[in-house]
Amino acid sequence: MTTIAPEVTVDRGGSVAEKSCEISVSGLCFIKPIENGASAIFGFAEFVTALALLIVLYTISDVRFRFRVAVAPFPLLRITFFCLALIGLLTLLTDVWFSEGWLLPEFLAKQSFWQMGLGGIFLSLVLVWVYVGFINPPIFSRHNALRYASVLYHHILKGVDTDLPVIAEELSRSAKNIIRICETVSYKQSNNETEHEENLSVSVIAHDLLLLIGYRRFCRHIVAKAPETAIRFFEAISEQEKYRVPIGQFALNISTEALLNKDSVLYHESDGYSSGYFGYVQPFSKAIYGDIRLISELGSQALSPFDIHYQEWIAWEPDTLEVYSRLLLIAFEQYLVCERYGDRPYTLYRAFDRMADCRLGLYKLDGTSGEFFRTEEYRKLEVAIGFYKGAVKLLDKHNVRPQVSLRLRENARSIDRDFFDQIAEQLLDIIGSAAGVKKPSDICWAVQHNAVWGKVFGITTKSDVWKIVQFKLRRLLYDEIVELEEMPNFQSASILGYCLNVMGVKEPQKGQYGGYGKEWYPLEKAVTRWAKKHFLSFYNSHPHIAEECFPGGITFDQAGGYLVKTYAKGLKPEGEKEHLKLDE
Repeated sequence: MTTIAPEVTVDRGGSVAEKSCEISVSGLCFIKPIENGASAIFGFAEFVTALALLIVLYTISDVRFRFRVAVAPFPLLRITFFCLALIGLLTLLTDVWFSEGWLLPEFLAKQSFWQMGLGGIFLSLVLVWVYVGFINPPIFSRHNALRYASVLYHHILKGVDTDLPVIAEELSRSAKNIIRICETVSYKQSNNETEHEENLSVSVIAHDLLLLIGYRRFCRHIVAKAPETAIRFFEAISEQEKYRVPIGQFALNISTEALLNKDSVLYHESDGYSSGYFGYVQPFSKAIYGDIRLISELGSQALSPFDIHYQEWIAWEPDTLEVYSRLLLIAFEQYLVCERYGDRPYTLYRAFDRMADCRLGLYKLDGTSGEFFRTEEYRKLEVAIGFYKGAVKLLDKHNVRPQVSLRLRENARSIDRDFFDQIAEQLLDIIGSAAGVKKPSDICWAVQHNAVWGKVFGITTKSDVWKIVQFKLRRLLYDEIVELEEMPNFQSASILGYCLNVMGVKEPQKGQYGGYGKEWYPLEKAVTRWAKKHFLSFYNSHPHIAEECFPGGITFDQAGGYLVKTYAKGLKPEGEKEHLKLDE
């Protein structure tokens, strides 16, 4: 039933003085709307102003804020659009409705209530944006996995240089969750063409996301601007012991870019004296290179941080090689601390071999003059020798001894070889390359004796571990020389000349220098005995090969049947000479 009532009277304060209905429909009283007596709280004009301000702020906002909004656990942009559309429509409608005085139910007849409700919704929407963008930014989770991976994919694919560092920094907050959720699934499984995106499991998305961040260009920005991201990923793997996640490409590219970038954090973690706190703590170096279990697992796929591509490695400068050797010693010490001697850390074996390749350019010093010690070839040699000295020092520090016989026989299995054998073999390779520097005599002596022999058999090599390495190296050197009897070759001849140059040619007497030289006395005795007995026949049968035996001050008096070693004359008119009479 519908009835018509007199108009409502309103006092100066805007309150209803007399409650009477214009129309009553089924007991619901409809009256003319009551407008605000004061200024509008949140009308259409205020809404348009606030909306314009929000659009301007979003337009000038940085990529960090947009990324956080885009990866929220709910579709924030879509929800915001519909909410703003609804608020705008209602504010416009209420302004017109109250302006025209159209009837409303009595409990909805006050304009301030409408404006308060719409303003509250708008304010809540703004607060949600502030909360998501600044207070509690979203991270990778089961609720936004697909959205997170999709947004990250588009940013990395776009490759804007100013955006990628920010995205890399944001990624660090999700490192633990990504590693925790990721399962060790194959890429074929995650890339199944028949599998729709909405049906992808969260673990597969996390798996593909780890493959995605291995993009080398992205890794370059992580190294340059967001190294904490790499630290957090590797720390998460170590803490959760998830060593089979697909982190290999990421580890390899992060390591490569960090070594190539001379301003990366690796170059500022050398030591506490020059780098302060970070030199002592070494957070980046230890996070990436300090977990031997992860390195061993990645090394089985040739994707460890030490498996740098050969074309990259061969062009490195001595400073880069020095950093690489320091990182390798960090991993080697962790291997020794974990007492994993029964395992075969092939990635460390490969890296040890690579350090020996620093010798490959030594041939360029043969015949040079001037400041040879400033050349890259000589500095790389110093880095290599310093690395092997560091490795022996670590073996001695952790009291490691060979697990098998001290001397390996010819039929020894490859599994019987340990780091003692490898270090001795690589020092032999370095000696073989140093033997190629034959002139002038001062450079020959500086390379062969000062840079190599003096560092391997010098006063700083007095530990028990050094005695083991020296024993193995002496054995290898002598075996190489003895090979001249059955298969004459230039390499063995060069090593014979090297030994004669650094040890001298006269027959040694034990304790002849007051204890100096006792480290190589057994080798010196064996080499001079071999040369005395076999050199003349070797020279007569292969004179062109025997010429390799005359580096520096070594000469051959064929008429008298002597090998002669002439030392630098210094302040004397002539240099001191040694003679070794050869057997007929």
